[in-house]
Amino acid sequence: MAGRVHWLCDRPASVARLLEELIHLNAQQIVVVSSAPDAGAPHTLSPPRLDGRGRIGEYLQSSEAAAVRDSTRLAMGKPVQLFAVRPDHNPFGPFDFNGAFDVRSDRPLFLEELMARGYEDAYHQFIEPVVGASGEL
Repeated sequence: MAGRVHWLCDRPASVARLLEELIHLNAQQIVVVSSAPDAGAPHTLSPPRLDGRGRIGEYLQSSEAAAVRDSTRLAMGKPVQLFAVRPDHNPFGPFDFNGAFDVRSDRPLFLEELMARGYEDAYHQFIEPVVGASGEL
């Protein structure tokens, strides 16, 4: 299974089944990367989008967030190291290819900036604490 990649966006509900199979195959480490942030408290939610593309994107993003949350909880207490790389906040929806307006920061954001932030998040959450601590740089 080394180096195998599965895309959660193909079937969000399949992540729990995939993690179960990896645990049964005695995988030592699993890295789950998602652009969907965990749902916050009710008063921290952003206002809903009113356009059709945005509404469908919010549905897909919430499905993915729930699937990742439930499946990572499933792996707790199992003999595997599970690393979830997720943003705290993502103003982009699955169909925002030309950028999006971030209500929280009151400014437009573009895909290039989002990709740079994703790289930084992965580096700070996974590479520095895990790989850096083991001395295998």
